Amino acid sequence: MSKINNPSIFNETIEYIKETTNDKRPFLENIIFVDGGAGVGKSQVVARDVAKYFESKSKKPIWLCAPYSTQVTNLKNIIGTGNSYVKEDLFNKILDPSVYNRIKDIKENDSWIEEKQLGNVNRAQILNTSELKFNDNEFPGLLIIDEGTHFSGIEHQVLDAWAKEKGIIIIELGDTN
Repeated sequence: MSKINNPSIFNETIEYIKETTNDKRPFLENIIFVDGGAGVGKSQVVARDVAKYFESKSKKPIWLCAPYSTQVTNLKNIIGTGNSYVKEDLFNKILDPSVYNRIKDIKENDSWIEEKQLGNVNRAQILNTSELKFNDNEFPGLLIIDEGTHFSGIEHQVLDAWAKEKGIIIIELGDTN
């Protein structure tokens, strides 16, 4: 069974999702990450129920994403609705493919990133997302990502910036154990 470390924050987050799925909602500030071991119900319960709730309240489409096609197919079978994409196809849909290629191959000295000290030991590459230009084609109201731990920190920053710009709810499922 999955353990929620802070049930009150989790419940507030779910209430926030429920309250903010209309067209006049504020932009989402973060990707909501649902962590838990294999088989605890992240896809079967959380993602399916949030997708059903969202679908009942919004006319915006639901998109599904995972690193590999078999994972996307499994997620689509569970959720039962939504356009599905493997990770690379999703990024090529929301960004110009040349931009995604640059992000995949980003180096420490790239002008798009800066090194930041986090605490005493850890350093992180922070992407300058103000330079990103997102495609203005169709975008979802809800994106559910399975196996999100297979996404890089830079890719997460791109998704977070996209969610903020377009007003998209992103729920990411994964196992960090």
